[in-house]
Amino acid sequence: DTTLHSGSGSVPSLTIGTVNDVFAMAKHEVPVKHSVTFLNALASVGDTDLECHPQASSNTIGHITRSGSGTPSNPHIYAAKPGRADSPVNFVGWDDAARFINWLVTGSTESGSYDMSQTFPTREPDAPIFLPTQNEWQKAAYYDPRTAADGGPPNDDHYWLYPQQSN
Repeated sequence: DTTLHSGSGSVPSLTIGTVNDVFAMAKHEVPVKHSVTFLNALASVGDTDLECHPQASSNTIGHITRSGSGTPSNPHIYAAKPGRADSPVNFVGWDDAARFINWLVTGSTESGSYDMSQTFPTREPDAPIFLPTQNEWQKAAYYDPRTAADGGPPNDDHYWLYPQQSN
């Protein structure tokens, strides 16, 4: 936990990174090829909660194509656009990401790290994989456990002003 001050006195202090638990954050985004595997395994026949966002295929910056009508006789088939299999997946909302995480954890999209039957799903206490909170995101980006003497941020507050480990 830290409080950053603007130095001018005119900007209010900002408290960020309050995280008492140990956690780890993935270093890389989820690639399109993993999202396509997920969609083909679970969203081939008319599941509107799992269907790929229409912009993912119709928008020029979308990375996924979808063919088929989503019926048992003509299921949806998802594929990465040419040259996009290793690109980060885009047009994904929070619910989509939570369902993907649940699938990684339990094979189910509706339970695991999040109970998707809730109006506002929250993280299960023992979730092994989860979406970061705002504070976890801030801590992962700015926190440095080193002291100033060991090359960490000045004043031993353990937080850099910028995520590139600089002030």
